Amino acid sequence: MRKLFYMPLGLIFSACSPSSEGVDTFLIDWFPEPTYLGIYFAEEIGALDRAGIRIEFENVQGANRALTALATNEKYIASTASGAATVLSYNQYDNLYSLGVLYEQSATSVYGIGELESDRPQLLSGKKVGIYPGSINNQEFELFAKSVGLELSSIEVVSMSGSDIALLLENKIDAAVNYTELSPNQLMLETDESTWEIKLSAFAELGYGLNIVARRPESAEQMEKHNALANAIYEGYEVGCRDQERAVDFFLSKFDQFSEQYVKSSWADVCKQLIDPIGFQDKQGWETTIIAVKQFGLLDNSNLDSEMILNEKAE
Repeated sequence: MRKLFYMPLGLIFSACSPSSEGVDTFLIDWFPEPTYLGIYFAEEIGALDRAGIRIEFENVQGANRALTALATNEKYIASTASGAATVLSYNQYDNLYSLGVLYEQSATSVYGIGELESDRPQLLSGKKVGIYPGSINNQEFELFAKSVGLELSSIEVVSMSGSDIALLLENKIDAAVNYTELSPNQLMLETDESTWEIKLSAFAELGYGLNIVARRPESAEQMEKHNALANAIYEGYEVGCRDQERAVDFFLSKFDQFSEQYVKSSWADVCKQLIDPIGFQDKQGWETTIIAVKQFGLLDNSNLDSEMILNEKAE
C-alpha cells in the first residue's frame, strides 16, 4: 500500500516571490494539483513567453476566495474556478467574465471503499457522506440526490476537515464528495480494497466545470492580453495531454510532494475531461450552468444571463 501526500487544509501557497513590475499573478483556486498542470506547463513549454505574458502563481483555498480577490485586486490577471462558482460570483460582482472552459462538465464525484453499484446511487441511503463545508459540492450533491430520487433525510452529511481519504480509511464516513481526478484517484491507489465512484454529472445536469475567469477588460489591448493568456493555457493542456510522460515529469519536478503514480493517474483523468476544443464555451452551455445553479437556491442575481459571463451582447 503506497502512502500518498495529503495537502493540509487552510494553506495559502505562493509559488513565486512577490509580484514585480511587468509580472501578473494568476490565481489557482485550490492547491497545486494535477488539475492545473496545463497552466503551469504553459510556462514550461514557452507558450506564455510567446504570448508576451509573464505570470506568477498563487494558490488560494476555494473558488469563492479566488474570485473575490480577482474582482477586487488589479494584481491578479485571471483565476481558475468551477462553472458554478463563476455563476455565483455574480451575486457580488459584475466585473468578471469567462475566458474559456476547460471541463465540459462538473468533475464532482461521490466515492468510497467497498462495493456499491455505480448505476444505483439510491444505495447511498443510510450512508455517512462527507462534504467539505462551504464547497459548491454541497449543492451539487443535493441536486444529484434530487435527480435520482434519493431522500437527503436518509443520508447523514458529515462536515469534513482534513483528509477525506483518511476519514474513509478510518471508517468515520462511508463516502465522500470531491473532484474525480483528485481523491477518487488517490483512494484507488491508497487502498488494496475495492473502491467505487459515482460521477454526479452522469445523473444530474450541473453545467460547465473548470473554467478561466478574468476581470472584464477596459480596453482592446487588455482583451488581447486576456485572449493571449487563455490561448497559451490551452496550448499547455493540449501539449501536456499529447505528451503525458513529459508533462508528468515536469509537474513532479515542480511539486515533488506527490507520488508519480498519483500524478500519472490524475493527469490522465484530467485529459479525458477536457472540452473539445479546449477553451470552447457558448451561450447554451452557460445557460445550462445558470439553470443548475438557480436550483441550488443561492443565485441572487435573477437577471444573470450567458451574455454577461461571455462578455458579449446579443446579436
